[in-house]
Amino acid sequence: LVINPMVYMDSGFAEAEGIADLLIWAREHGGRVPSSRTIIRLPDGSRAEPDLSWVSPEQLEVLLPLGSGRTIDLCPIFVGEIMSGSDRLPPLQRKMERYIANGALLAWLIDPFQCQVHIYRPDTAPEVLDNPETVSGDPVLPGFVFEARKRIFDLQW
Repeated sequence: LVINPMVYMDSGFAEAEGIADLLIWAREHGGRVPSSRTIIRLPDGSRAEPDLSWVSPEQLEVLLPLGSGRTIDLCPIFVGEIMSGSDRLPPLQRKMERYIANGALLAWLIDPFQCQVHIYRPDTAPEVLDNPETVSGDPVLPGFVFEARKRIFDLQW
């Protein structure tokens, strides 16, 4: 049994901003952007529902023959989590590490309270950006630039 708390208005707004920008980018570059409520079964057997994620066109080729109504049974190439008021940093950091260990090539942990973005990549120590205006998804999300300050940090928390 997994209990997921509902998100508050500010976290919901922030999540929607991220999904909208990622979806607009994916319409031009391919792949799919699932909702944050989509169940993803990672290769290690655990389940996750990242706030943001992108399934690449190559991953879709593996998934789509399986039919509809199923979970996503792989780790998206990109995942992101936006910290909410009920979250604590250490568990989210472990979650990011789990995504990377299961195949994500890029993971963002966005902390709107500290105005930071923690960037995770395979075989690299996490990078922390303090109050960035933008965050680039290159090379995993070619040309995707997320306006962190405008979309997240400048929201009323």
